[in-house]
Amino acid sequence: MSRPFEPISEPVIPAAAATAGMALFARVTRQVKNLWKNWHDRRALMALAEMPHRQLADLGVTRADLDAALLAPLNESPSTILRIRMTRRRAALRAIHRESQLLMQRDRARIV
Repeated sequence: MSRPFEPISEPVIPAAAATAGMALFARVTRQVKNLWKNWHDRRALMALAEMPHRQLADLGVTRADLDAALLAPLNESPSTILRIRMTRRRAALRAIHRESQLLMQRDRARIV
């Protein structure tokens, strides 16, 4: 006489292993999402790179900014790199403008 089939039980996964597996899954999912976003951003920057120099200047972007953003590693956001470069340039221009204003005020004070 044959034995009836016994139900196959699922292997029991310890709670720590399940938590570690979920953490790994979340990390991999986040990395894939970031790579996808970075790829999408690169495509948008490539479209910007096709614009004439004057239009880029109107946006406050230089070709060097675009090149730096596009040459960044794939795991880095090109949008973030572009934003940082633009912010630094604006800050430098403001500092130059403030300094020139102070020099002009000083020169006016000497004349009077």
